[in-house]
Amino acid sequence: MIIYLFFFLRMTNYKETDRIIANNFAEQLSLNKVTKDIYLDGEVFDLPKFRYQVSLKHNTVLENDKYIHELAYLYASKNVFSPLDDYLNVCESKFPDIDYKDVFRELNEKVLHIDPHSLEGLFLPKTLVGAVARVLKPGTKFDTVLLLKGSQGFYKTSFFRELAGEDLFTSMSLQAYNKDELMICHSKWIIELGECEETLTASKMGKLKAFITQQSDTLRKPYDSRPITLHRQFIIVGTTNKDKFLVDATGNRRFWCVDVNEKIDIEWVKENRDLIWASAVKAYKDNYPIYLNETEQEMLNAVNEKYQANDMWQDIVADWVEKRQEPFVLGDVLTEAIGKERKSWNRKDEERIIDILRGLDLEKPTTASRVNGKSGKYWQVPVAVTR
Repeated sequence: MIIYLFFFLRMTNYKETDRIIANNFAEQLSLNKVTKDIYLDGEVFDLPKFRYQVSLKHNTVLENDKYIHELAYLYASKNVFSPLDDYLNVCESKFPDIDYKDVFRELNEKVLHIDPHSLEGLFLPKTLVGAVARVLKPGTKFDTVLLLKGSQGFYKTSFFRELAGEDLFTSMSLQAYNKDELMICHSKWIIELGECEETLTASKMGKLKAFITQQSDTLRKPYDSRPITLHRQFIIVGTTNKDKFLVDATGNRRFWCVDVNEKIDIEWVKENRDLIWASAVKAYKDNYPIYLNETEQEMLNAVNEKYQANDMWQDIVADWVEKRQEPFVLGDVLTEAIGKERKSWNRKDEERIIDILRGLDLEKPTTASRVNGKSGKYWQVPVAVTR
């Protein structure tokens, strides 16, 4: 005789799922304030693992993922936390009487080895305070990027990693600007554009500028029934060992470049990380400005010219425009000045020409007009071309 043993697992409806979660897991669930991630016992909520645990302990199958996620989120939202808030509070309590100006001065002089009274000396303090602002008030407008320029081995990336902490730092090359990249960004505090000249190209600059200026992102996470809006708690920084890396004259104002001419004192950063952030918190609460004033911005615009990458088409286009007698469209420049066959160019070529024309102080047309009976978006001939 063959005996079959069947073990039956009960299947649940919404009310039964609610009862099991409420009675057994409600106190263990929590919600990250910024990322909106659900946590169970201090770890990111893993739905398949959770279902398996329930089946073992309660002889019940939670079959509806939507029910599980909705109810887990409901109970987690009653216990909201923010690791970064907590960390900054600890730093502040450790150094209640700190003089943040002294710390900022020491960071510039002893760590980056730059003049704290120079324009460069403003960039790191403002970036630190901007990072604090993004934590204490997620979504704060902060659309500038601190770029450290220096030789390999000068601890540029390590500097940012030590400031953020290993778990809250990542180095990435933004490519798709999609949900996957956004979810990574929203799980970190400092995002480094590593060897940023790969991202700072004429063809990619438009997307990068748009990305930098965003204060929040709307996306749908796995198991979420609808998109959610996440206010940004992260900032963007960059590193490079190139001398010429800025490619867009109109967007260069967003980049604060610091020349690192000797090795960063990374040990000082490791030993004084809490002190640094305590200073940034105090500066934030003292309304320390996170942007340059008008005079400082004008100085930055002039300084950034030395980092401007020269395009081999620059002189060719400038010569052509200088001799031009009538308004023209992009196709005229590409065929007559560059020598490309009509319609053989791509969008990258067009963006490259636009960058050069803007660099010649020409205004990009926004509407179509007619010249000699032909319709198009015509650039106006300048009185004189400044190279």
